[in-house]
Amino acid sequence: MTGWRVPDTWTPDERLCEGERLADVGASAPRTVELAGAIRERFGGVLGQAAAVLVVVQALPYVPDPGGEEWLQSVAETWERGGDCEDVSTAVVALARAVGLRARLVWLPLPGEAFPHVSAQISPDPASVPSATATWWWAEPSVRAHLGEYPLDAAARLNHWRPFGRTLGR
Repeated sequence: MTGWRVPDTWTPDERLCEGERLADVGASAPRTVELAGAIRERFGGVLGQAAAVLVVVQALPYVPDPGGEEWLQSVAETWERGGDCEDVSTAVVALARAVGLRARLVWLPLPGEAFPHVSAQISPDPASVPSATATWWWAEPSVRAHLGEYPLDAAARLNHWRPFGRTLGR
């Protein structure tokens, strides 16, 4: 296992804050910068770039954390080995930001789970639009969701529940 174990005392908001920090750092990682350049060169416009970001990260393997533990890792480590929902969602945010898009991590509470699922969202709106009123597209990398597709709708469409915990993981 790479990365580090999240302290049991951390709240979900503390985990989300650390994910945002990792995304900011990861936006300047060499592999992120390389991929961002290729996306900007090949895709014009926010929609094409956002969709490309999602497809690139969805190609990474989903690697769950050890049972009953939460781990985080750098975006550079995620590019090397894949990761769980926090890791691949953080990679989406890092890559989107490196491309020049506005992106954030989002909690998705799951019934019966100790920790919420982590997903990503990308906005076509400029930073001048307040976050609360901006348009946000779901960018779920843990399953092959379409850009803008709600994560649980994607899981139902694909009958792929593993990334969504023991309760929904069937």
